[in-house]
Amino acid sequence: METAPTNSNIPAKLDENQNSIGLKLVTPVDSSGVGAGNEIGYYDLLYRGMGANILYTDYATKQCVYLSSQVSSTHQDETDLSWIPSVDGGIEPFLSGDKLYMRVIGMPGDSDGSGTPGKIMEMNLDGSERRDLFTLQSGETFTQNAIASNGTYFFCLINRVQAGDAIWNKSLIKIDAKTGQSETIYDFDLPVYIVGAFDDILVLKTIEIPSLEELFNSETSSQTIASQVHTLYTFAINTSSLQQVKKWKQIELSGACQDNTFCYLNFEDLSVYRLDISTGDTQKVCDGFPACDPEHTNLLGFFDSHLQFEVMDLSNIQPDGSGVERYQYAVDLDKGEIMAQTLFIQESEDTMPSVYHIMAETEDYFLVHYATTTKVVESIVSDGTIGTEQISLAKNALIKKSDYWSNINNIIPISDENL
Repeated sequence: METAPTNSNIPAKLDENQNSIGLKLVTPVDSSGVGAGNEIGYYDLLYRGMGANILYTDYATKQCVYLSSQVSSTHQDETDLSWIPSVDGGIEPFLSGDKLYMRVIGMPGDSDGSGTPGKIMEMNLDGSERRDLFTLQSGETFTQNAIASNGTYFFCLINRVQAGDAIWNKSLIKIDAKTGQSETIYDFDLPVYIVGAFDDILVLKTIEIPSLEELFNSETSSQTIASQVHTLYTFAINTSSLQQVKKWKQIELSGACQDNTFCYLNFEDLSVYRLDISTGDTQKVCDGFPACDPEHTNLLGFFDSHLQFEVMDLSNIQPDGSGVERYQYAVDLDKGEIMAQTLFIQESEDTMPSVYHIMAETEDYFLVHYATTTKVVESIVSDGTIGTEQISLAKNALIKKSDYWSNINNIIPISDENL
């Protein structure tokens, strides 16, 4: 029996004023497809055919439901608040203030006007009062990296190409959060990414590739990737001033930003450092990081004053790709300690194990993905009648942050029985 979410579970608006005083990121840096969470719940997407349903996880009831008041429904028509009929290019939910947003990546078309333009949709937290806040113009696409907000404007990067021109330029734009009007504030001629935000500052990173010809040459691509030059900048939105902070080759370090701090692993001395972006001061957090190959070390991000890294050991790799060993570490930036993480899951014999993936966080808990399951649900089939469909569902759970960092498997599973 499906239970419809109520206003007590999914508020249309939050009572608290969540407009930020300064800039903050409202989407992940890598746009990894993770949903969007706040202190009371989490929004995710369930892709079905050409569309998707918005799912809501209520932390209080430990339930995952459709973002809909309809019961006994396929949840696949436009009267259902959870249904998004077209998700060309993918869709990314994010939260800002008391609104839920969806960035639809879209599909670029040809000069004949084909394709689906990307857009940002806005709605209340319960899915009501949906509208298209902003739509890209012809020749524009989202860059699929972070969006920042100061409560008044959204700041993001888009690609622009002129008709008949093969060169894409990246433009930093701001979008009025009320009217949806946009304005270009800076143009770049290098690959650039928004990697952080604080006060009135966007933290940007450019990547300069020494040679595209060598990059696509199988004999030189690995060396070319290792020699890519990364440059960290601050961009003041009030003055449009760009200032270089740090420059390095990819083989030298890997790092991430949180507020006005850039933390990184130095591959030369296997130590972790913290750079104050505002002052330029650098401090060593700890040393003794396990020996690793920069090419097979992935930075996973910041969570709860911890920096997570994944290291892959390919020394025993077999011709069929098996034999790869994966390890994950967390650096406690407050204590200056490195810890191994052992809460691993393995979806199947054909996939490598991975640590419980953090989807969202509250003050005391993480929402983690720990497994995947399948389920047969009612669905509208190709001839328009109601049939059945097998869907893939993430199995998520809450876990205390202290237990997660201590590798204690005390998870509180989220029920999906109402889906």
